[in-house]
Amino acid sequence: MRHWFGLVLGLALASCATAPPPSRDVEVRWDQWGVPHVRAADDVGAAYGLGWAQARARPNLVLKLMGQARGRGGEYWGEAYRATDELLWRLGVPQSLPALYAAQAPAQQRQLDAFAAGINAYAAAHPELIDDEMERALPVTALDVLGHIERAIHITFVMGGELGRVDGVLATEHEGVPGSNAWAVAPSRAAGGHAMLLANPHLRWDDLYLFFEAHMRADDLDVYGVALIGQPFLILGFNDSAGWTHTVNTYDGVDTFRFAKSGAGYVVDGAVRPFETETAMLHVRNAEGGDELRPLDIRRTIAGPVLRETPTHVYAVRVAGLGDPARARITEQYWRMARARNADAFEAAMAMQQQPMLNTVYADRAGDVFYLFNALAPRRSSGDAAAWAGITEGGAANVWTDYLPYEQLPHYRNPPSGFIQNANEPPWTSTVPAVLNPRDYAGDLVPPRLPPRPHSSLSLLSGDDSISFDEFTSYTLSSRLMSADYVLDDLLAGAAASRDRAVREAGDVLRAWDRQTRAASRGAVLYQEWAFQFGLDDADYRTPWSFNAPLTGPSGLNDVPNAVAALKRAADVVRQRYGRLDVAWGEAERMRYRGADLPSDLGPGPLGAFHVGWWTRDPTGVDRFTGGTTYVAAIEFAERVRARGILAYGNFEGATPPGVVDQLPMLSRNEFRAMNFHAADVEAATVERELLTMR
Repeated sequence: MRHWFGLVLGLALASCATAPPPSRDVEVRWDQWGVPHVRAADDVGAAYGLGWAQARARPNLVLKLMGQARGRGGEYWGEAYRATDELLWRLGVPQSLPALYAAQAPAQQRQLDAFAAGINAYAAAHPELIDDEMERALPVTALDVLGHIERAIHITFVMGGELGRVDGVLATEHEGVPGSNAWAVAPSRAAGGHAMLLANPHLRWDDLYLFFEAHMRADDLDVYGVALIGQPFLILGFNDSAGWTHTVNTYDGVDTFRFAKSGAGYVVDGAVRPFETETAMLHVRNAEGGDELRPLDIRRTIAGPVLRETPTHVYAVRVAGLGDPARARITEQYWRMARARNADAFEAAMAMQQQPMLNTVYADRAGDVFYLFNALAPRRSSGDAAAWAGITEGGAANVWTDYLPYEQLPHYRNPPSGFIQNANEPPWTSTVPAVLNPRDYAGDLVPPRLPPRPHSSLSLLSGDDSISFDEFTSYTLSSRLMSADYVLDDLLAGAAASRDRAVREAGDVLRAWDRQTRAASRGAVLYQEWAFQFGLDDADYRTPWSFNAPLTGPSGLNDVPNAVAALKRAADVVRQRYGRLDVAWGEAERMRYRGADLPSDLGPGPLGAFHVGWWTRDPTGVDRFTGGTTYVAAIEFAERVRARGILAYGNFEGATPPGVVDQLPMLSRNEFRAMNFHAADVEAATVERELLTMR
């Protein structure tokens, strides 16, 4: 069990907190939420403290990710890790790391070294708290940290579903559908006259998708937010003057190219070329603990590495920024973003284009709000988004080598509406009236589309022209399934006309339903099952959504008879599984996580819930909770910035440590907490203080 010294020690040492620690010392104060508040003399010390804190909270996960990042997971932990190792070596990640490290500015090299040193220092100080198997990954180096960033950002997020297109086996590298909500409200639309920002990501609740909440102070740095576990920067954050958040965007930064084979080579524009080849010798730990050597033959084309082969063709992938020293300074960019206290400084950081993707939403105390469709967008030869969505023929003209400059990406400040929102839809409806015209941008960017959750998001903000901070926070809890408003009139009419009593009963349940996924809502389970059975999609609406009337959703059903038949199937499934059609949402869809079994108001984002939860149906037909709402931070940039929110699963792996409040029941109750940002609040909330000396 972890040792928490408790409040007495924290208060006894509080008098030391008013002066910055000596340059080699780092102070870490842990508050009642398990959040580390790191104070150091400079960025190197802050990075060291962040590495120590992440290792303390999730030592086994951090070491697992570092071992995998160097492409040696199979060597340490066996066959289950081999596929990821092979993917990383084929994509050239381990091979590229020395060059990526050399590309860092000296200051960032010191930060990366310090972050790794903090992890190692914790492991050396507390070996009893680390699984013996995970110790095989020690010591951690800056190269491992860079490898983890490459894997998490470029492979897991940028490549995403492309892995499934190339190789179904490798698709497990990207299970789940990452998503987020982001809002910025300008003073003109805020009841308190201050800009507000919402960060609300939805990711899986495991592995490299986990967030780590932290606060860092060093010289002129004072930033609070979350890092993706194992990464040496806060990916979402705020300081006393400004803040930013991200959502996963509709960005295509990867293409799969098909080349015909010819003898030992491949064909490009009618000419046969030789593959660039390499053999990596991978070690795999067998069931008896022995070592097996597995040679991995790697082939590369002009487009990139080969990931799949048929008797006649090879399929190669090209990933924007992967392994590119010119695009490897993401750590530097995020530390610059963390220091930015006005929109000009923030845009200058974003213009570095070291983060290859993600919508970016920003707000500050001066009242500026800003949106950017951030993307390392390939400069493609021709064609629209649909033309590049599938397999591309491997002609030399199709293989892109450059990216759109920052100035050509969709972005703007201070829209007339006074608000910005994004919930993973294309950029064109990030505010209404729209200020972006798709015709003004590259043709391969995704065309306008507004799924139900973004429509919910847009409706929540556009429907209130004077939003208080309390309203701003409470709106994030909306569980209304917007898609039900599109289709229920037709579905209920069809059910009422049915001769099947079971169908009419199902219609009665849906008619009485409040169209929410509140824990007490009855009918949501049946509606969700109907949407699953029917396969509800954009093509099913009788009247589609139009960019010319963005606030008006689609309406009606094209095929009512099939919709009614799906309702019959859904009713049979729900009755068989739960014994009744009107089972309460909170009885059926539970948050079962780390021993807890709780109801919630979380709902399915694809059907329109803003307050998102994911349940994945296993082969036995049971819906298993896998993630959704993770971190919520609502920030008001008043003269004294204030923030409230939650990190649903907390920072620590395993049981919540003594002295730290478990936040999962708070999520179940729709409760948020104040975030301890100001020095007096941190001091009052301290439950333990650590003083570290960098070595």
